[in-house]
Amino acid sequence: MNLENNMTVGLSIMGIACFLAGSSFLALVIYLFKKLYYRGEVYISTIHSSVRQWVLLSSGLLWWVVFFSLWVLNMKTGGLLIIIIILFELMIQSVSEN
Repeated sequence: MNLENNMTVGLSIMGIACFLAGSSFLALVIYLFKKLYYRGEVYISTIHSSVRQWVLLSSGLLWWVVFFSLWVLNMKTGGLLIIIIILFELMIQSVSEN
């Protein structure tokens, strides 16, 4: 398969690779911030929440790039994307507390 002829497949593979690399790296970063903030008392639920938050953030950043490349990104679209990600995270946190 020649990726130069099929740009959709090439961009999809590159997007998936960026998503996996970004979310795994940034999950470690937020875990270290939480370890400093909670002064070493970090539990498995904290690790799960850091991974979840950075998966949401990296997917939001990738959607931001997709919107920008499709010429549909403006202030309202970007703000709506950020609000959707924040509300989705709050919904998951409220369900996981019960």
